[in-house]
Amino acid sequence: MASSGGNGAAAKRLKSWKEIASFFGTDERTVRRWEERGLPVHRVPGGARATIYADAGELERWFSGRKEEPSPASQPTAPRRRWLALAAVLAVLAGVASFIFVRDADPAPTATAAPRHEPPQRAVDLYTAATYQAERATPDSLRRALGLYGQAIAEDPAYAAAHAGLASAYIRLRVFSAMTEAEAYPRARAAAERALELDPSLAQAHIAMGFVTFYSDWDFTRGLHHFGEAARLDPRGASGRYQYGLALLRAGDFAAALRELDVAQRLDPRSRGILADRGFVLYLMGRREEGLALIRQVTADDPDYMLPHHYLSLIHLGEGNWRAGLDEAEIAARLRQDQGRLALAGPARRALEQGGGPAMLRVVLAGQTRRHAAGQEPAYVVAEFHALLGEREAALRYLRRSITAREAVALTMRFDPLLRNLHGDPEFRQLAARVGRPN
Repeated sequence: MASSGGNGAAAKRLKSWKEIASFFGTDERTVRRWEERGLPVHRVPGGARATIYADAGELERWFSGRKEEPSPASQPTAPRRRWLALAAVLAVLAGVASFIFVRDADPAPTATAAPRHEPPQRAVDLYTAATYQAERATPDSLRRALGLYGQAIAEDPAYAAAHAGLASAYIRLRVFSAMTEAEAYPRARAAAERALELDPSLAQAHIAMGFVTFYSDWDFTRGLHHFGEAARLDPRGASGRYQYGLALLRAGDFAAALRELDVAQRLDPRSRGILADRGFVLYLMGRREEGLALIRQVTADDPDYMLPHHYLSLIHLGEGNWRAGLDEAEIAARLRQDQGRLALAGPARRALEQGGGPAMLRVVLAGQTRRHAAGQEPAYVVAEFHALLGEREAALRYLRRSITAREAVALTMRFDPLLRNLHGDPEFRQLAARVGRPN
């Protein structure tokens, strides 16, 4: 659902084509044409008056590697200008004749679409700043985004895109910080519902509602419907295709998931999330080296982006590479500011040094079991470490508990590398068949 964002201050964010053109010392027409050549411009959904922004650092890096812009085409010659003028006159006359013909043939008045709500510029500026912070996808930036979206809504309570952005920020806080599902999803639902009440045609609102209904309600049919609506309403938007692909992954259709992620990547080639998820799907499909290379590319480009570190921790732990898996899990916990998981890293590392992988797994399992009892970890995480230790009955018991509680993370069980020991188990297969697929 995120594009790569820079770490620069707000002063380095350019909020219109005019500002971008001024940054390069050229005209708006030229920079709009450059977008087709890869100019890193980010689009803000839902705002008609401030639909794009760019990071000055990204623009500088792109410009330093671009080829020289071809010189503008020469002006038309005098004879060509005359022909163009004549063509323009003929086009106008044809349009007038067409209007008269249609008016006379069908004099009934035509219905006009209701004008789209136009928020005040102050609200648009707050919304744009909030979206910039949300796309950086760190716990701190997402909390700043919540505040900015709230200010935009205070400026204009009817601003549907701001309500949808608020829903998306809560969803991202669940993924990129230690916020629990019980904290994030009810708030996301309320904001998404309000956005849809204000503007049922807003793709961003359908994406947020699709996420809530699919991952929180486990209403897979309705969730997929919302993702499909988002793609229909905004066919050039990557987020709808991206989230639809991830939902298909949860349903176990890897090939269809990869197709949707391929489309999303073409629509938004700078999205870190799409690249990381695409790499993980390639890994799950048996294209190990290709998938790992893509995930590592994302970590190399942006070491402080949490998602690829999480995927690397799953891959390494699932393959029995305990040290690398623990390293990546610790990085992911630090980036999420998850103090509970960070506190387990030190004891786990000492256990690994003294007793090897099984000792490390038992230390982590004991800690996660305590945290689950305190409501700080889902049952699913406890099941993962029982499975890594080969403890089938305990793993299945916690998986059943996770499914009963409709934990969102349980939707990954069909392909989770940490549950690899269970993938051939008949009871596990029966449990997995209950999650992720439309009714």
